[in-house]
Amino acid sequence: MMDATHLIEGYKSIIRAIYSQGEYYQRALNCLEPVVGDAPGEFWRYLRHALSRHREKFADAVRLAAVGYHFRKLTGGLNG
Repeated sequence: MMDATHLIEGYKSIIRAIYSQGEYYQRALNCLEPVVGDAPGEFWRYLRHALSRHREKFADAVRLAAVGYHFRKLTGGLNG
């Protein structure tokens, strides 16, 4: 079993690495790329719906699309 202090230090090391300026900003730039993914029809249907029925929250809808794309990519839910 791993010592709790060692585990916490390892976690801190990972967090420092993934949130370093270079790493974080590169991921942020990657999120600005098209977030269509492997089902462009679903993506555009989602955006049309958000724009027509939730126009005041459209920026949130785009952000949520990007977050969903990111999580699908991280978990292997995208082909390619």
